[in-house]
Amino acid sequence: MTPARFAILLLSACAMAYYHLHQMEARPAAREPAQAAPSPPQVFPPSPPTAPAGGENEKNSGALIKREPRDSREFATQLAAINACYQSEDCDYPQTDPHSYHFAVGLHLRATLTAFTAWVQREKVGEEAVSQSAREFLASSDGFVQEAALKLMATQEPSPENLQAILDDVLGGYDAELIDLALVQLERYTSVADSDKISAALARAITTGAPFLAREVSVHIAPFLHARNSEFFAQVARDLPEGSIYRINLEASLKNL
Repeated sequence: MTPARFAILLLSACAMAYYHLHQMEARPAAREPAQAAPSPPQVFPPSPPTAPAGGENEKNSGALIKREPRDSREFATQLAAINACYQSEDCDYPQTDPHSYHFAVGLHLRATLTAFTAWVQREKVGEEAVSQSAREFLASSDGFVQEAALKLMATQEPSPENLQAILDDVLGGYDAELIDLALVQLERYTSVADSDKISAALARAITTGAPFLAREVSVHIAPFLHARNSEFFAQVARDLPEGSIYRINLEASLKNL
C-alpha cells in the first residue's frame, strides 16, 4: 500500500469515528416513562348503623335502612321507627360522647326525609300522608330535621293544617335559619283568611319572638305587607322600642308600600 493511499484510509477512518461520536452526543437521552397521576382518594358516605347480632337490642333494629321505602306508608313507618330510637336511646347508633347518639339519629331522620322528598318529586305524589309526615317532623327540636320537613311539605298543595304547622312550629319557634324557607311557603297562602292569620303570626314573631328569629322576620316581611294590613303593622312598629332593629326594618318596609 502506498503512503498516499494509507493516508487517505486513515483520514476516512477518523472522519467516520468523529461522525458516530457526534451523533451519540446529539441524540437525546430516552425519557423515563411518566408516572401515572395518583388517583384521588375515594370518599364513601357513612354507612347506617348495623343491626346487632342477636340479643335483646335486636328488637330496636327497625330504624335501620335495609332498602329504600317504596311508598309514603313505608316512609312513614321508617321515620316512626327512627324517631322511636330518638326517644328510647336504645338503638344501635354511636355513643362516643353525650351528644353523638341523638346527633346520629337526627342525621338519619334528615336523610330519610330528604329521600322521601326526592321520591315524592320523582313520582309526583300528592297525598295527605306526605303532609302528615312533614307536619310531624316540623315539630322536631332538631333544626336540620325541621328544615328537611319543610322541604317535604313544600312538595304538597297548601292546606289549613300545613299553614298552622308553619305558623306554630317555625314562626312560633326559635330557629331563625328556617325563616327564609318558611316565608316562601307562606307566600302560597293568598286567601283573606289565611293572610290575616299570617299577619297576626308575623306580628307576634316580631314583637315577642326569639331575638334572632324576630330580626329575620322583620328583614323579610315586605312581601306580606299590603294596603289592607298596612295600618295594623304601622301600629306594631309604633309599639316596638324606638331605635330597635325590628322597628327600623318594619318601618322601612312600610315606607316602600
